[in-house]
Order: sequence, then C-alpha cells, then structure tokens
Amino acid sequence: MNPRPSSYEALPWVLTPEEVAPLLNVGMCTVYELLRSKQLKHTRIGVQYRILKQDVLAFMGQGSQTAEAV
Repeated sequence: MNPRPSSYEALPWVLTPEEVAPLLNVGMCTVYELLRSKQLKHTRIGVQYRILKQDVLAFMGQGSQTAEAV
C-alpha cells in the first residue's frame, strides 16, 4: 500500500482506483461503484481505470483553483 501524499501537489497527474481509495477514505468497492455510476470522472483503457487528479479534487469539492492555492 502506498503512503498517503503529504500534499495535493505531490499527487501524480493520473491516478489508479487503488490510489484514489485512501484519498477519499473509502474502500475499493466504493471507488469502483463511483466509477461505474459516473459520479467520479475517469477514462477506461482496456480493463483499467485512470482518474485525473483534477477530477478527484473536483469530486472532493475542492476544485482546481483551491488545490493550487494549498
């Protein structure tokens, strides 16, 4: 399991569901449900899901402008 980043700037631009789960403080099943229900924007490449950092921050209600100020 990867350690939690100390700031949002430390996050990579593109995240996997495994990296998103600890950020949202939810389990993997919940992350996949958010992806399937299209509540969390993502791109699917074959059988893999990829989520942009800006989409995770927007889902968390922080938006890109607030995240840049942190």
